[in-house]
Amino acid sequence: MPLKFRYKNALSSIRNYLKGRSEEEETARVEKWYDSVEERENVFGDASEKDAIKEKIFRQILDNRDQPAKVIPLSRRRIVRIAAASVILAGSAVGGYLLLHQRENGKEQVIAEVNQTRADISAPDSSKAVVVLADGRRIELDKAGEGMILQQGSVQLFRKGNGDIVYAQKTGAAAGAEQVNTLINPKGSKPIHLTLADGSVVWINSNSTLKYPVSFPGADRKVELSGEGYFEIAKDQSRPFYVNCPGNDAQVRVLGTHFNINAYSNEKNMKVTLLEGAVKFSRQSRSCLLAPGQQAIAQQNGKQDQDAIAVVDDIDVEEVMAWKNGQFIFNGSDVQQIMRELERWYNVEVQYEGKQSDKHFTGIVGRNLNISEVLKIMERAGIRFTIEGRKITVGQANSQGDKLK
Repeated sequence: MPLKFRYKNALSSIRNYLKGRSEEEETARVEKWYDSVEERENVFGDASEKDAIKEKIFRQILDNRDQPAKVIPLSRRRIVRIAAASVILAGSAVGGYLLLHQRENGKEQVIAEVNQTRADISAPDSSKAVVVLADGRRIELDKAGEGMILQQGSVQLFRKGNGDIVYAQKTGAAAGAEQVNTLINPKGSKPIHLTLADGSVVWINSNSTLKYPVSFPGADRKVELSGEGYFEIAKDQSRPFYVNCPGNDAQVRVLGTHFNINAYSNEKNMKVTLLEGAVKFSRQSRSCLLAPGQQAIAQQNGKQDQDAIAVVDDIDVEEVMAWKNGQFIFNGSDVQQIMRELERWYNVEVQYEGKQSDKHFTGIVGRNLNISEVLKIMERAGIRFTIEGRKITVGQANSQGDKLK
């Protein structure tokens, strides 16, 4: 069962801990007790005091373990706690500290604390994106030098020192005939940052493709996306911007705005999330207008009523943008959902054996960790994994978690 503090002892222990005066046993009690505050009796006078103390304790725990300072505790995120296993993982590329939680009888308890590192498949350390030019030539961007790569008509293509790609229209030059390039960002590649000739900026996630004109000579601006991308569109009232997703028979129309599109073909739903401005999302015979903080969800993969669009208000933008910000944020995600993300990020093949677990997981994990450190979250909940080269086999779930070795 989770530790229980009497009111007087709790405040005394917390004060000692935050001042660095607690003994080893008292330190361990505070750290184990920290993440079960939501289930405790009323130790604090009000909610604001509780939240303030929780955040101080969280940061002190990280400081004690020499972890990076910029970590956001779950108490500051709108992640729903669920009746399954959940985890906070704060760590660097060479190690991680796990606090694994599981609810039993309505109470959440710590079931494992592990400092664990295991050599295996590392996270991508660069972008491996390729530009396929209109004439079929291919440019491997990680091998291209800094500066101008080539010129297509009146547009020059540059690679900056940080790896960003920029299309720049020569001053005073006409746009010329339309040429369409394709940016391919494969599995196992970091997101790529692209500035289009009109000044719009796009971040393309791994296992994603963007087709776009080198310049925009017509009355509108159109690109095609498969996979996931985040867009910041340059305002031009006379020329609307369209993002077409052919695999989903869908289109997003904007003038100048910030939004994210997740249109991976192996996901259950296509999602369009608006951060700023306004967009119109259309799918087959239906459409909707989105306001900032809203998300449009459309079913895919041949499901019933496939052209239906649901709109969700007050979406957690940090969760949506986790891929761009170097995090995995799992919010009630099942094993298959998590493995699809890992498959794209680490460039692995995933196969399943036997009956799979119905557990769901909630938490925050850095994308710079080795894959085994992410899998260890689910292993402790009784899910077995085998890694052979770049193939991961998800075995039949146990009723209880395996012990860490």
